[in-house]
Amino acid sequence: MLLERRDRERGVELALAPLTRTDKSLILQDVAFWLIRNGWSDAPTDRVAAQVARSLLNMHRVSSEPAEVFHDLMERSGLLREPAAGRVDFVHRTFQEYLAAKAAVDSDEIGQQSGVYAKGHSAHRTNRANATDRVVFRNGEKTMDG
Repeated sequence: MLLERRDRERGVELALAPLTRTDKSLILQDVAFWLIRNGWSDAPTDRVAAQVARSLLNMHRVSSEPAEVFHDLMERSGLLREPAAGRVDFVHRTFQEYLAAKAAVDSDEIGQQSGVYAKGHSAHRTNRANATDRVVFRNGEKTMDG
């Protein structure tokens, strides 16, 4: 996954906040699902940083400062970017949708699809439903409709 392979292959150790791949994935899932729940594809930088800080509240073994974690995710994950000054989004909508679907399945919020995902354009709703189906299929579970 982009989260660590690129740096490992290059021997880069620049992280201010050393996190495991799982830690990074969980934080990015939280951010992706938060964006989807709010009907956004991007958000102000300070709000995304605050969401990262909220995610860290549940990760007691992570001792890094939220600002350092946010900085590392922006600079080193390969999944987040700043497309315009003061805005953060995922480099591709598919990453956001997949990570949000994973968070929804992991937190047993797949029944929320109709309300949460209905906010987007019909093509985006289809993509989100497909992303959720892929995550559910990988986990060997069924959705409420399946």
